[in-house]
Amino acid sequence: MKRRTCSLLLPLFLGCILAHGVVRAQAPISLYAIVGAKIEIGDGRVIDKGTIVIRDGRIEAVGKDITPPPTAEIVKGDGLVVYPGFIDAWSSAGLKYPDAQPTQDEPIDPNTTPQIAMRLANRKGVRPELRASDTLSLSSSQANDLRKQGFTTQWIVPSGGMINGYGTVVNLSGHVKRDIVVLPVAGAGLGFQSGGGGGFPGSLMGIFSLLRQTLLDGQRYPALIAAYNKGLSRRPPADDTLNALQLILKGSVPSLFEADTEREIVRVAAFSEEFRLRPIVVGGLDAYQQAKLLASKKIPVLLSLNFGKEPVATPAPDDDTPKAVIADRKRIWEEKVGNTLALSKEGVLFAFTTRGLKTPADFWESLRRVIKAGLPRETALRALSLNASQILGQERRMGTVEAGKSALLTIMNGDFADAKSKTVMLFIDGEKFETDKEKPIVAPTAPRRRPRTDDDEETK
Repeated sequence: MKRRTCSLLLPLFLGCILAHGVVRAQAPISLYAIVGAKIEIGDGRVIDKGTIVIRDGRIEAVGKDITPPPTAEIVKGDGLVVYPGFIDAWSSAGLKYPDAQPTQDEPIDPNTTPQIAMRLANRKGVRPELRASDTLSLSSSQANDLRKQGFTTQWIVPSGGMINGYGTVVNLSGHVKRDIVVLPVAGAGLGFQSGGGGGFPGSLMGIFSLLRQTLLDGQRYPALIAAYNKGLSRRPPADDTLNALQLILKGSVPSLFEADTEREIVRVAAFSEEFRLRPIVVGGLDAYQQAKLLASKKIPVLLSLNFGKEPVATPAPDDDTPKAVIADRKRIWEEKVGNTLALSKEGVLFAFTTRGLKTPADFWESLRRVIKAGLPRETALRALSLNASQILGQERRMGTVEAGKSALLTIMNGDFADAKSKTVMLFIDGEKFETDKEKPIVAPTAPRRRPRTDDDEETK
């Protein structure tokens, strides 16, 4: 009789699966409460001995008089300071580039045909079709090294040429790509480098010539397609490069120009105005020399702190370097250290990046030197978190410790401006990490996937 009942129910069960699809198991909800910690909201507000409730990857509540849910895992916050998750606002590490294809047109034989114009598809140093989200190769050890320095999030952007492709924003949990990508397409990497290999464009004039021609071709490409669709012209080439340029040319995404020197920064402003781009300066070591220009054009800066070691004030006995040269080196170094303060005074929006530093650990030594040189501590904290989220256009999701935002938190055993302070714990997408352990500490009920958000449809 039991066998007969099972045989009758089995078709009904299979019918339900076919009608409604296979039912997928839902990830269990994770629940934490950080109790008694000092909470730096990230916008200047501070809560002493507050509580943060984290449920299913989001901050559910933040405040002083909050009762933790009875089923929450309690994290004792005595002696700890909670900050918004720190953001490394630019990096080109963690990518595995496919082979370049710089020649995408028919070569011209100079022995039979004189070349009277630029080639139609010279793609040397031009790869806007490249997407960092497709070429991610961020290892668990790389993510772990960044977590130890307090970073929860990183903006990864292709580099090395003139138009390098589109960046992506990832959270540094060290998991597989589908779990860490926050924004698949986030800005485009540009620069004034030829891409190597010798030959044209080997000079700055050649770089600008090819860069300008490529963008002009990109502007014209939609008109060629429209004319062809109306039967008014010949079929245009199927050009992935010109297609990929459209997001940049329409201003749908910002253009991240690597530029350190004063002249490069001026070029960024002029070139962006010519093509109506949305520029962001990356590096900006000499940005203080053009702080007024950056402020007037409202160009954000992703600042490198790679100003090097402090020059010696007193040369060695066998060093015959003129005193004037030594003094000048010292002056220039001090100006670079004061770069952030100069930008802050002019109202330039900036965030910080590990760009140019040998290791992520060097970041904190440089940042604390900048604070010691006069940059307000609160301004430095905003650059680490809220400013970076605003430049990314992600301030609704991250950048401050507020209810409704993603649970991205950096927890230290003291003030981040104090050299004795260390990162002891992080929360990334609601998952708890301790920095002295290689693997994340995951509660039995913690989900391994990033929680879905209302904006996910916008990033497809």
